[in-house]
Amino acid sequence: MSNTAIDCVPYISKASVISVRRWLMIGSVVLASGQLAGCGSSQPEPAPLRTALTATVQQASASDTQITGIVRSLGSYDIAPENPGRLVRLRANIGDRVAQGQILAEFDAEPFRLQASQSRAQVQAANVDLDAARREAKRLEGLVEAGAAARQDLDAARTNVSRAEAQQRATSDQAALNARALAKTQLRAPVAGVITARQGELGAILPAGAPVFSLEGAGEREIVASVSSATAEQLRIGTIVRFNIGGSGGQARLSGLSPRSAGVDAQTARFTIVSGTA
Repeated sequence: MSNTAIDCVPYISKASVISVRRWLMIGSVVLASGQLAGCGSSQPEPAPLRTALTATVQQASASDTQITGIVRSLGSYDIAPENPGRLVRLRANIGDRVAQGQILAEFDAEPFRLQASQSRAQVQAANVDLDAARREAKRLEGLVEAGAAARQDLDAARTNVSRAEAQQRATSDQAALNARALAKTQLRAPVAGVITARQGELGAILPAGAPVFSLEGAGEREIVASVSSATAEQLRIGTIVRFNIGGSGGQARLSGLSPRSAGVDAQTARFTIVSGTA
């Protein structure tokens, strides 16, 4: 069996910062143990973060085929505000492991707090108006039954109740939206994982949807590698391969292989990690 080994190469994030990816090698399904030529990183890496470590391995044998790949999460997230605002606090940095729901950043909440307060006051006023309209309709019902009031007066009172109910619903809905906007001034991690990029800067006024952090979830992971067409011909969907990262590793299953393009001697292979540490 010949081996396919994955060498190290840096990945540059959208913010032009070296992302914390795991560098790896894959031993393929064909014979012998694949070994890589050593590779290093010129960038200092956060000590507690395994995903920033570069594989240190031995010289490859002549029969080994070497390729380059990265490990990445199948759950990657850009964490961004729902509403525009000024970024006033950052609570995480590249390489940090974070828990689901952990606060990562905060935006200026004062404008949203004011809107939420105004909405609550409007809801209270709408409730008062609705109660008054219902009491008036109830009073007129009794008068109409007693023949002391005209039917059209009761109809008008019931119309006022309907209007007051609609106004109360509208103000309640707006209050809920404003309360949500206030809560969303705190950016929280959607899942547990690792911060791989920080795009936001303190004091910046960001539009809605502008990423502040990128996060890779701690769940299922995959290996993505560019392989020559000759190597691709040796691979079959479902093939189990071995991988090693700095002395630890496991097994991965080939889950996808891009079509061969005319005149291009490269295809993208995707391996879903099924066991081990990556």
